[in-house]
Amino acid sequence: MTAMNTPKIAPEIPLSIVSDASAWLVRLSGPLKTAATEEGFQNWLKEDSRHGAAFRQVSAEWDEADGLKRFTDVMIQAPGLRAEAQPHIRRTSSRRKMAALAAAIAMLLIGGIYFQYMRVPGINTGINELRVIMLEDGSRIHLNTRTRVSVAYDEAERRVRLESGEALFEVAKQPLRPFIVEAGDRAVKALGTTFLVRRQAEQLSVTLVEGKVEVSTAGAGANVAVAQDSPVAPITLAPGQRLVLAKQVAPQLDRPQVSQLLAWQQGKVVIDSLPLATAIAEMNRYSQVPLVLAESQPDDLLVSGVFTAGQSLSFARAMAQSYGLRVVEHGESIELAGVGRSALSPMSAPPN
Repeated sequence: MTAMNTPKIAPEIPLSIVSDASAWLVRLSGPLKTAATEEGFQNWLKEDSRHGAAFRQVSAEWDEADGLKRFTDVMIQAPGLRAEAQPHIRRTSSRRKMAALAAAIAMLLIGGIYFQYMRVPGINTGINELRVIMLEDGSRIHLNTRTRVSVAYDEAERRVRLESGEALFEVAKQPLRPFIVEAGDRAVKALGTTFLVRRQAEQLSVTLVEGKVEVSTAGAGANVAVAQDSPVAPITLAPGQRLVLAKQVAPQLDRPQVSQLLAWQQGKVVIDSLPLATAIAEMNRYSQVPLVLAESQPDDLLVSGVFTAGQSLSFARAMAQSYGLRVVEHGESIELAGVGRSALSPMSAPPN
Protein backbone atom coordinates (compact mmCIF):
# COMPACT_ATOMS: atom_id res chain seq x y z
CA MET A 1 0.00 0.00 0.00
CA THR A 2 1.26 3.47 -0.83
CA ALA A 3 2.15 5.49 2.26
CA MET A 4 0.15 8.67 2.80
CA ASN A 5 2.09 11.92 2.70
CA THR A 6 1.14 14.36 5.45
CA PRO A 7 1.70 18.09 4.94
CA LYS A 8 5.10 19.32 6.12
CA ILE A 9 3.92 22.26 8.22
CA ALA A 10 6.32 24.41 10.22
CA PRO A 11 6.18 23.61 13.94
CA GLU A 12 5.10 27.13 14.88
CA ILE A 13 1.82 26.78 12.93
CA PRO A 14 -0.90 25.30 15.20
CA LEU A 15 -2.66 22.14 14.08
CA SER A 16 -5.97 24.00 13.98
CA ILE A 17 -4.57 26.28 11.25
CA VAL A 18 -3.25 23.25 9.34
CA SER A 19 -6.73 21.73 9.50
CA ASP A 20 -8.31 24.95 8.27
CA ALA A 21 -5.82 25.20 5.40
CA SER A 22 -6.63 21.65 4.30
CA ALA A 23 -10.34 22.43 4.58
CA TRP A 24 -10.05 25.51 2.38
CA LEU A 25 -8.01 23.60 -0.20
CA VAL A 26 -10.65 20.88 -0.54
CA ARG A 27 -13.46 23.43 -0.62
CA LEU A 28 -11.84 25.61 -3.28
CA SER A 29 -11.14 22.55 -5.44
CA GLY A 30 -14.61 21.05 -5.29
CA PRO A 31 -18.14 21.65 -6.61
CA LEU A 32 -19.16 23.67 -3.55
CA LYS A 33 -16.92 26.58 -4.51
CA THR A 34 -18.90 29.82 -4.83
CA ALA A 35 -18.17 33.53 -4.76
CA ALA A 36 -19.00 33.44 -1.04
CA THR A 37 -16.50 30.63 -0.57
CA GLU A 38 -13.77 32.65 -2.26
CA GLU A 39 -14.62 35.71 -0.16
CA GLY A 40 -14.49 33.64 3.00
CA PHE A 41 -11.11 32.25 1.98
CA GLN A 42 -9.67 35.70 1.31
CA ASN A 43 -10.92 36.92 4.69
CA TRP A 44 -9.35 33.89 6.36
CA LEU A 45 -6.00 34.65 4.71
CA LYS A 46 -6.07 38.23 6.02
CA GLU A 47 -6.72 37.20 9.61
CA ASP A 48 -3.24 35.78 10.29
CA SER A 49 0.01 35.64 8.31
CA ARG A 50 0.35 31.97 9.29
CA HIS A 51 -2.81 31.14 7.34
CA GLY A 52 -1.14 31.87 4.00
CA ALA A 53 1.99 29.93 4.98
CA ALA A 54 -0.05 26.89 6.00
CA PHE A 55 -2.14 27.03 2.82
CA ARG A 56 0.95 27.26 0.58
CA GLN A 57 2.57 24.27 2.22
CA VAL A 58 -0.59 22.16 2.17
CA SER A 59 -1.09 23.12 -1.51
CA ALA A 60 2.47 22.08 -2.31
CA GLU A 61 1.85 18.63 -0.86
CA TRP A 62 -1.28 18.28 -2.95
CA ASP A 63 0.59 19.37 -6.06
CA GLU A 64 3.19 16.68 -5.41
CA ALA A 65 0.33 14.16 -5.35
CA ASP A 66 0.07 14.42 -9.16
CA GLY A 67 -2.60 17.10 -9.54
CA LEU A 68 -5.02 16.28 -6.75
CA LYS A 69 -6.52 19.75 -7.25
CA ARG A 70 -8.17 18.48 -10.45
CA PHE A 71 -10.66 16.50 -8.39
CA THR A 72 -13.78 18.65 -8.71
CA ASP A 73 -16.47 16.39 -7.31
CA VAL A 74 -15.09 15.72 -3.83
CA MET A 75 -17.37 15.95 -0.81
CA ILE A 76 -16.39 15.42 2.79
CA GLN A 77 -18.13 12.87 4.98
CA ALA A 78 -18.34 13.70 8.64
CA PRO A 79 -20.82 13.27 11.50
CA GLY A 80 -23.78 15.60 11.10
CA LEU A 81 -23.74 16.00 7.30
CA ARG A 82 -26.97 15.51 5.41
CA ALA A 83 -27.46 12.29 3.48
CA GLU A 84 -26.85 13.90 0.09
CA ALA A 85 -23.44 15.18 1.21
CA GLN A 86 -21.77 11.77 0.95
CA PRO A 87 -18.26 11.36 -0.49
CA HIS A 88 -18.08 10.79 -4.21
CA ILE A 89 -14.67 10.49 -5.89
CA ARG A 90 -14.03 10.12 -9.61
CA ARG A 91 -12.57 6.74 -10.57
CA THR A 92 -8.81 6.74 -10.88
CA SER A 93 -6.05 4.18 -11.04
CA SER A 94 -3.65 6.41 -9.11
CA ARG A 95 -3.21 5.11 -5.58
CA ARG A 96 -1.05 8.12 -4.89
CA LYS A 97 -3.96 10.47 -5.59
CA MET A 98 -6.27 8.47 -3.37
CA ALA A 99 -3.71 8.33 -0.59
CA ALA A 100 -3.17 12.09 -0.75
CA LEU A 101 -6.92 12.68 -0.73
CA ALA A 102 -7.29 10.44 2.31
CA ALA A 103 -4.51 12.35 4.03
CA ALA A 104 -6.24 15.68 3.34
CA ILE A 105 -9.56 14.39 4.63
CA ALA A 106 -7.84 13.05 7.74
CA MET A 107 -6.41 16.52 8.36
CA LEU A 108 -9.94 17.94 8.29
CA LEU A 109 -11.13 15.53 10.95
CA ILE A 110 -8.26 16.06 13.41
CA GLY A 111 -9.51 17.67 16.61
CA GLY A 112 -13.21 17.15 15.82
CA ILE A 113 -13.40 19.83 13.11
CA TYR A 114 -16.24 19.03 10.71
CA PHE A 115 -17.58 20.56 7.50
CA GLN A 116 -21.16 21.73 7.33
CA TYR A 117 -22.56 23.23 4.13
CA MET A 118 -25.40 25.68 3.60
CA ARG A 119 -28.36 23.95 5.28
CA VAL A 120 -27.97 21.40 8.04
CA PRO A 121 -31.13 20.20 9.82
CA GLY A 122 -29.43 19.57 13.14
CA ILE A 123 -26.06 19.08 14.78
CA ASN A 124 -25.86 18.05 18.41
CA THR A 125 -23.46 17.00 21.13
CA GLY A 126 -23.99 14.38 23.81
CA ILE A 127 -23.17 14.52 27.50
CA ASN A 128 -19.65 15.90 28.06
CA GLU A 129 -19.04 15.94 24.29
CA LEU A 130 -17.48 18.95 22.57
CA ARG A 131 -17.54 19.60 18.84
CA VAL A 132 -16.21 22.26 16.48
CA ILE A 133 -18.07 22.94 13.23
CA MET A 134 -16.48 24.86 10.38
CA LEU A 135 -18.99 26.56 8.07
CA GLU A 136 -18.58 27.36 4.39
CA ASP A 137 -17.67 31.01 4.99
CA GLY A 138 -14.90 30.16 7.46
CA SER A 139 -17.00 30.78 10.58
CA ARG A 140 -16.69 28.30 13.43
CA ILE A 141 -19.17 27.06 16.02
CA HIS A 142 -17.80 25.47 19.20
CA LEU A 143 -20.52 23.32 20.77
CA ASN A 144 -20.50 22.60 24.49
CA THR A 145 -22.13 19.61 26.17
CA ARG A 146 -25.79 18.78 25.36
CA THR A 147 -26.06 21.40 22.62
CA ARG A 148 -28.04 21.37 19.39
CA VAL A 149 -27.86 23.85 16.50
CA SER A 150 -29.16 24.02 12.94
CA VAL A 151 -27.62 26.02 10.10
CA ALA A 152 -29.31 27.86 7.23
CA TYR A 153 -27.15 29.96 4.90
CA ASP A 154 -28.25 31.82 1.81
CA GLU A 155 -26.85 34.65 -0.31
CA ALA A 156 -28.38 37.39 1.87
CA GLU A 157 -27.62 36.19 5.39
CA ARG A 158 -26.16 33.47 7.55
CA ARG A 159 -28.51 32.01 10.15
CA VAL A 160 -27.85 29.54 12.95
CA ARG A 161 -30.50 28.41 15.41
CA LEU A 162 -29.39 27.45 18.91
CA GLU A 163 -32.07 25.01 19.93
CA SER A 164 -30.52 24.08 23.27
CA GLY A 165 -27.26 24.26 25.18
CA GLU A 166 -24.28 26.56 24.73
CA ALA A 167 -22.07 27.53 21.80
CA LEU A 168 -19.20 29.86 21.05
CA PHE A 169 -19.43 31.57 17.66
CA GLU A 170 -16.37 32.82 15.76
CA VAL A 171 -17.83 34.75 12.84
CA ALA A 172 -16.01 35.39 9.58
CA LYS A 173 -16.33 39.01 8.47
CA GLN A 174 -18.82 39.51 5.63
CA PRO A 175 -20.36 42.99 6.19
CA LEU A 176 -23.01 42.57 3.50
CA ARG A 177 -24.09 39.15 4.77
CA PRO A 178 -25.01 39.36 8.47
CA PHE A 179 -24.58 36.43 10.82
CA ILE A 180 -27.64 35.83 13.01
CA VAL A 181 -28.03 33.38 15.88
CA GLU A 182 -31.63 32.64 16.89
CA ALA A 183 -32.46 31.29 20.35
CA GLY A 184 -36.15 31.12 21.15
CA ASP A 185 -37.67 34.50 20.32
CA ARG A 186 -34.32 36.28 20.56
CA ALA A 187 -31.73 36.95 17.90
CA VAL A 188 -28.06 37.87 18.12
CA LYS A 189 -26.76 39.72 15.05
CA ALA A 190 -23.04 40.01 14.27
CA LEU A 191 -20.97 41.19 11.31
CA GLY A 192 -17.64 39.74 12.39
CA THR A 193 -17.05 38.85 16.00
CA THR A 194 -16.72 36.19 18.69
CA PHE A 195 -19.50 35.64 21.21
CA LEU A 196 -20.96 33.01 23.52
CA VAL A 197 -24.64 32.11 23.72
CA ARG A 198 -26.15 29.87 26.40
CA ARG A 199 -29.78 28.82 26.26
CA GLN A 200 -31.48 27.41 29.34
CA ALA A 201 -35.12 26.61 30.00
CA GLU A 202 -36.12 30.10 31.19
CA GLN A 203 -32.97 32.11 30.54
CA LEU A 204 -30.71 33.21 27.71
CA SER A 205 -27.27 34.72 28.15
CA VAL A 206 -25.09 36.34 25.49
CA THR A 207 -21.44 37.18 26.23
CA LEU A 208 -19.40 39.22 23.78
CA VAL A 209 -15.74 38.18 23.61
CA GLU A 210 -14.70 40.59 20.86
CA GLY A 211 -16.30 42.66 18.12
CA LYS A 212 -19.91 43.84 18.27
CA VAL A 213 -23.30 42.15 18.52
CA GLU A 214 -26.89 43.34 18.73
CA VAL A 215 -29.49 41.35 20.69
CA SER A 216 -33.18 41.64 19.82
CA THR A 217 -36.35 39.62 19.35
CA ALA A 218 -36.03 37.26 16.40
CA GLY A 219 -37.64 38.53 13.22
CA ALA A 220 -38.73 41.83 14.77
CA GLY A 221 -38.32 45.26 13.28
CA ALA A 222 -36.81 48.39 14.81
CA ASN A 223 -38.97 48.25 17.93
CA VAL A 224 -38.51 44.85 19.54
CA ALA A 225 -39.10 43.14 22.86
CA VAL A 226 -35.79 42.00 24.24
CA ALA A 227 -37.53 40.75 27.37
CA GLN A 228 -41.02 39.48 26.69
CA ASP A 229 -42.67 41.96 29.02
CA SER A 230 -40.32 44.91 28.44
CA PRO A 231 -40.50 46.36 24.90
CA VAL A 232 -37.17 48.12 24.28
CA ALA A 233 -34.77 48.74 21.43
CA PRO A 234 -32.15 46.11 20.56
CA ILE A 235 -29.26 45.97 23.01
CA THR A 236 -25.72 46.36 21.67
CA LEU A 237 -22.96 44.74 23.72
CA ALA A 238 -19.39 45.86 24.23
CA PRO A 239 -16.52 43.34 24.48
CA GLY A 240 -16.55 41.62 27.86
CA GLN A 241 -20.22 42.32 28.56
CA ARG A 242 -22.81 39.63 29.25
CA LEU A 243 -26.53 40.14 28.71
CA VAL A 244 -28.87 37.87 30.68
CA LEU A 245 -32.51 37.68 29.58
CA ALA A 246 -35.29 35.91 31.45
CA LYS A 247 -39.08 36.04 31.52
CA GLN A 248 -40.67 38.57 33.85
CA VAL A 249 -37.22 40.06 34.63
CA ALA A 250 -35.55 43.17 33.22
CA PRO A 251 -32.43 42.52 31.09
CA GLN A 252 -29.28 42.29 33.19
CA LEU A 253 -25.82 43.43 32.06
CA ASP A 254 -22.60 42.42 33.80
CA ARG A 255 -18.92 41.75 33.11
CA PRO A 256 -17.99 38.18 34.06
CA GLN A 257 -14.57 36.58 33.73
CA VAL A 258 -14.83 35.42 30.11
CA SER A 259 -12.03 32.89 30.59
CA GLN A 260 -14.14 31.20 33.27
CA LEU A 261 -17.16 31.02 30.98
CA LEU A 262 -15.03 29.36 28.29
CA ALA A 263 -13.26 26.91 30.62
CA TRP A 264 -15.38 24.08 29.17
CA GLN A 265 -13.19 24.20 26.07
CA GLN A 266 -10.40 22.79 28.27
CA GLY A 267 -12.69 20.27 29.96
CA LYS A 268 -13.09 22.37 33.11
CA VAL A 269 -16.07 23.75 35.01
CA VAL A 270 -15.42 27.00 36.89
CA ILE A 271 -17.89 27.65 39.70
CA ASP A 272 -17.80 31.03 41.42
CA SER A 273 -19.83 31.46 44.64
CA LEU A 274 -22.85 29.44 43.54
CA PRO A 275 -25.26 27.76 45.96
CA LEU A 276 -24.54 24.05 46.31
CA ALA A 277 -27.71 23.03 44.45
CA THR A 278 -26.86 25.34 41.53
CA ALA A 279 -23.27 24.07 41.45
CA ILE A 280 -24.57 20.49 41.30
CA ALA A 281 -26.87 21.38 38.40
CA GLU A 282 -23.88 22.86 36.56
CA MET A 283 -21.78 19.73 37.10
CA ASN A 284 -24.68 17.53 35.99
CA ARG A 285 -24.57 19.11 32.52
CA TYR A 286 -21.38 17.15 31.89
CA SER A 287 -22.06 13.86 33.68
CA GLN A 288 -23.66 10.55 32.74
CA VAL A 289 -24.12 9.87 36.47
CA PRO A 290 -26.15 12.71 38.02
CA LEU A 291 -25.55 14.20 41.44
CA VAL A 292 -28.55 14.55 43.74
CA LEU A 293 -29.08 16.26 47.09
CA ALA A 294 -30.91 14.16 49.68
CA GLU A 295 -31.99 17.18 51.73
CA SER A 296 -32.36 20.88 51.16
CA GLN A 297 -29.23 22.72 52.20
CA PRO A 298 -28.61 26.05 53.97
CA ASP A 299 -28.34 29.09 51.71
CA ASP A 300 -24.80 29.83 52.88
CA LEU A 301 -23.33 26.68 51.33
CA LEU A 302 -21.59 28.47 48.46
CA VAL A 303 -19.25 26.64 46.10
CA SER A 304 -16.20 28.07 44.35
CA GLY A 305 -13.51 26.21 42.48
CA VAL A 306 -12.29 24.68 39.25
CA PHE A 307 -13.54 21.14 38.61
CA THR A 308 -13.04 18.56 35.87
CA ALA A 309 -16.10 18.16 33.63
CA GLY A 310 -17.70 14.74 33.99
CA GLN A 311 -15.97 13.91 37.29
CA SER A 312 -19.06 13.89 39.49
CA LEU A 313 -17.67 11.57 42.15
CA SER A 314 -14.60 13.74 42.72
CA PHE A 315 -16.82 16.80 42.98
CA ALA A 316 -19.14 15.02 45.44
CA ARG A 317 -16.24 13.97 47.65
CA ALA A 318 -14.89 17.52 47.69
CA MET A 319 -18.32 18.84 48.71
CA ALA A 320 -18.65 16.18 51.40
CA GLN A 321 -15.27 17.11 52.86
CA SER A 322 -16.01 20.85 52.75
CA TYR A 323 -19.54 20.75 54.17
CA GLY A 324 -19.71 17.61 56.29
CA LEU A 325 -21.96 15.63 53.94
CA ARG A 326 -21.96 11.93 53.05
CA VAL A 327 -21.44 10.49 49.58
CA VAL A 328 -23.73 7.59 48.73
CA GLU A 329 -23.18 5.88 45.37
CA HIS A 330 -26.30 4.30 43.87
CA GLY A 331 -24.86 3.21 40.52
CA GLU A 332 -27.17 5.41 38.44
CA SER A 333 -26.69 8.46 40.66
CA ILE A 334 -24.44 9.92 43.36
CA GLU A 335 -26.20 11.22 46.43
CA LEU A 336 -24.99 13.90 48.82
CA ALA A 337 -26.75 13.16 52.11
CA GLY A 338 -26.99 14.97 55.42
CA VAL A 339 -27.44 18.64 56.27
CA GLY A 340 -24.27 20.51 55.49
CA ARG A 341 -22.50 23.06 57.58
CA SER A 342 -20.87 26.25 56.31
CA ALA A 343 -17.34 25.77 55.10
CA LEU A 344 -16.39 28.65 57.41
CA SER A 345 -17.64 26.79 60.48
CA PRO A 346 -15.24 24.81 62.69
CA MET A 347 -14.39 21.46 61.10
CA SER A 348 -16.22 18.45 62.43
CA ALA A 349 -16.33 14.83 61.39
CA PRO A 350 -18.91 14.00 58.72
CA PRO A 351 -22.00 12.21 60.08
CA ASN A 352 -21.94 8.43 59.89
